[in-house]
Amino acid sequence: MKSRILKSFVLTLIISFFTFNTCAFAEQIGVVDLGKILENYTKSVNARQDLSTQKANLQKFVENARKTVQAAKTQPEKKKLEDKYNAELKQKIATINQQQTQKGQEIQTNIFNTIKTIAEKRQIPNIFTKESLIIGGTDITDEVITTLNASAGTTAK
Repeated sequence: MKSRILKSFVLTLIISFFTFNTCAFAEQIGVVDLGKILENYTKSVNARQDLSTQKANLQKFVENARKTVQAAKTQPEKKKLEDKYNAELKQKIATINQQQTQKGQEIQTNIFNTIKTIAEKRQIPNIFTKESLIIGGTDITDEVITTLNASAGTTAK
């Protein structure tokens, strides 16, 4: 009888141990929705708006260059203008690409550093993207957005 009670107690203890570990592990997983962060992070929104403005300016430049080339009277003059505007266009595109790459890297660094800081503060050692986790996890997305925008001097949407 005592052996049966002892076995039952040990079995209950083992089951409790695994259940506790599973619950504890589930609480140690954080999730973030990177899409939502990018949509609501002020620097990201500003970078998208800036890119849109730069694209519109490029389009105007191309239209004006095309008109100028068409207005040229001789073929050598047209060729000279085409070459000039093509070189300018390549330079403008390279500058925009460089600026956007730099902004993108800065935004990514800010996001990942903020996620890491919040995870450490909340003692969550594992952070996954929301898309990679089906069930569970502590969602820290809104806290990340709030922290990012507060450091940029603005509020979240």
